[in-house]
This record gives sequence, structure tokens and C-alpha cells, in this order.
Amino acid sequence: MSMKGGQPSRLFGSLGFPSTCLSASQPIAWLIRASVYGLCAPLFGMKTIVTEQDGRMLARVESDDRIFEVTFDSIEPTDVTLRFLRDGERVGSIYNDDGTARTMARLTTAREGSDFISVEVPKAFVDDLLEAAVAADRVTDTTAVEGYRLRVL
Repeated sequence: MSMKGGQPSRLFGSLGFPSTCLSASQPIAWLIRASVYGLCAPLFGMKTIVTEQDGRMLARVESDDRIFEVTFDSIEPTDVTLRFLRDGERVGSIYNDDGTARTMARLTTAREGSDFISVEVPKAFVDDLLEAAVAADRVTDTTAVEGYRLRVL
């Protein structure tokens, strides 16, 4: 693959892969394309997948020290948060950690109260997730997508 000015050539994007999968300083650990919208490992062996499965979207990021997986019907973007909705209920979100560059993914638990689980996820994964949700028409407010991208990604 040719590189121009440190950036992947347009050929990669024309094959349907998100350009965030490639970086001059980060090797790709694996890459597969089937009925998957975005699939890449942009950060040191981190595997990501975003696809439709069983009538819902499935988003998963996995590395040696973390796994985050969520299924959802739609995403509701706000200025700084992506909310995962399943059967009309909020089941999680992606947000920027206050005052830092970290992007966090949060899942609510099925228990009583306000328990949740939160892990750091790469922005490239969030971008792929958002791109796939838009392509699959699973975004509640398409006008809010660009505002989210500007503020968070």
C-alpha cells in the first residue's frame, strides 16, 4: 500500500475500510471484511468489530486488558455523548472523561440502582461505530452527528 505524506492512500478507503484503521506509526494487527462496516485494530493489538447481528448492531473492542461489547438498536448523539438504545431503553453510552483526552464507554447493569461498568476505548473505534450506525440508519438524530464529531473525535 502506498503512503503519501504519512497517510494511507485513497485506495484503502475506496475498498470500504475506514481510514482510521491505518496510521504510519501503528501497525494493523488484523483486518477482515465481510458484512462488517468497520473492522480494524488501530491500537497495539486491539481488535474491534462493528456489524449488524440478529437485527441489532454489535460493537466490540477487545485487547489483553479489556473487553467492551454492546448490542443496540440505535445511537442517540448529543454534543459530547453517544447513547446506546435497545428496545427504547438506554443501555450505555460513550463519553469523554472530564477534562482528559480519554474516551470512555459505559454500560449500565441490569441491577437495581445506578451501577455501571466503564472502560476506555480508542477514538478510532468510536468513529468506526458512529460511521457504521449512520450507514445502517441507526442514528436517532443525524443532524447531531457532526457536532459530536467536532467536539469529541
